[in-house]
Amino acid sequence: MAKIREGDIVEISGSLVNVKSISDGWYWNSSQTREDTGSGACELIFVKSLNITTI
Repeated sequence: MAKIREGDIVEISGSLVNVKSISDGWYWNSSQTREDTGSGACELIFVKSLNITTI
């Protein structure tokens, strides 16, 4: 990821995930739709591969 520069095209493959802390119950849920906006509209991705195309 340190090689990514402004203007690069980045392809990410992975899975949408939800994150939960066992110790204190803290959680962060991934958005499950592309139509939502505002707070909570974030997609959390467990990245399995990343490809950078430098322009």
